[in-house]
Amino acid sequence: MKIINNQLKTIIMTDENGSVFKCPKCGKTTGGNEKFCIECGQALDVICPECGEKWRFMFDYKFCPACGHNMKNVDDKIQV
Repeated sequence: MKIINNQLKTIIMTDENGSVFKCPKCGKTTGGNEKFCIECGQALDVICPECGEKWRFMFDYKFCPACGHNMKNVDDKIQV
């Protein structure tokens, strides 16, 4: 879902519940398409250590969607 702020000409990505995506480190609202947080520089992609599949942090998968690796035991899921 997209919310368009016509006054600022920005697009804010939201999940299916209408919640905005925020940086997992500093909480800054992200547009959903940045690779790094514009406030703190935190990488916003998650990379599976088993197969290398990459996805956005906001999906918070418990298991890798490509190989099924258990991501809940991965210490630092968000990587460059």
